[in-house]
Amino acid sequence: MRCYFFLINGSTIRFCYGATALSLLSFLSSGFSATTANPDALPDAKKILNYYYSLPAKTDAKVISGQLAEWGGDIVAGYQQNVVGLHDTTGEWVALLGTDFNTGIAPTLPVLTAWWKAGGLVTVSDHFFNPTDGGQPGDVSGNLTDPLVPGSVANTRWLAELDTDAAGLKALQDSGVIVLWRPFMEMNGGWFWWGDKDSAAFVALWKQMFNYFTTTKGLNNLLWVYAPNIGSNVTKYYPGSAYVDVAGLDAYYDAPTVINPPEYTAMLTLNKPLGFTEFGGVPAAGGNNDVFNDDVVITSIKTYCPQMCFFMNWHCPWSIVCQKNSTELMTDPWIVTRDKLTWNTMTPAVYNVRKSNAPMAGLPSNNSSRVLYTIQGRTITYSGKSSVPAGIYLSKDAGGSGAGQSMRKVLIGSGD
Repeated sequence: MRCYFFLINGSTIRFCYGATALSLLSFLSSGFSATTANPDALPDAKKILNYYYSLPAKTDAKVISGQLAEWGGDIVAGYQQNVVGLHDTTGEWVALLGTDFNTGIAPTLPVLTAWWKAGGLVTVSDHFFNPTDGGQPGDVSGNLTDPLVPGSVANTRWLAELDTDAAGLKALQDSGVIVLWRPFMEMNGGWFWWGDKDSAAFVALWKQMFNYFTTTKGLNNLLWVYAPNIGSNVTKYYPGSAYVDVAGLDAYYDAPTVINPPEYTAMLTLNKPLGFTEFGGVPAAGGNNDVFNDDVVITSIKTYCPQMCFFMNWHCPWSIVCQKNSTELMTDPWIVTRDKLTWNTMTPAVYNVRKSNAPMAGLPSNNSSRVLYTIQGRTITYSGKSSVPAGIYLSKDAGGSGAGQSMRKVLIGSGD
């Protein structure tokens, strides 16, 4: 019996087969699927997560453009201003549409559903009310343990809020909509009731919501997004790989150097698709269209954080259309607009299996040296005499270039 050990999304998978390789070929032909935090996630959710993982290795069409339409209660008007207005200006639709449930859920449902059916992606957040006293999100009183005490006032309020959100998310699920769900944003800052508090209590609160939504409410249309604010302690509150699908940073800045390490480097260690979950140029509070250049966003990603694969601007005055050079941003070759989304048309992977530390000769190559990409987008350059650690990698197929160039998944195992 021969055994291979594959490192997939941080998990070591042992696969053994006997005298023939038929079982191994059957295993490989099923295609690699990134592991969703919810094992029962809908097939489209898994496809979207796979797509996110594939983006950093592309040469163009590799950064998903996103725009918050508006807070839930104002989504209809906000959609016209921030999304339709951007299309009227640039001729392009963003790929990712966002909203926040805090000020209303019902108005968002037809907008998000129509967007999904038109081929776009959807992300939702909620600035939760404080369950300790029913106050606003910025009321920082109370602790994070009281909402988890069964029968307490805080627990009753908290479950009622979760039930309301779950009903909205379930309505989207019933319409087939996959949601990148971003709870507890900016938890490393002290401006929301869930922020800058005991990390163990925060993780417990995150896991309670995850289990309640997944198991109790049967929400299988969610991809879970971890989104600290740019600054310190960006990984301190991370609830663990089993509870997160996508990671990102909320960032409001006026210079691209703000996103230099260590925040970016620290977030890469989470081994999740990474982007700007909330973005705004500063200063923009006055709505001055000459304050911020939109094309700085993609220039910054290219220069300082090339593994980031998405961004979402906040509403006006931070929205793409309310700044300048929106056309330059939306037509950049790296940008994924709605019509360039390919998550639902990705072709099955082709696999080559090589043992760890074996020469990589024989993989498809046009050149004397090639580049392997990890599923997180990091690169390893190899030649016919090189060797690489065990893992799962992407390698460009021989021939072709650009966004349509296919990727070959290469599993490199170790052990006999």
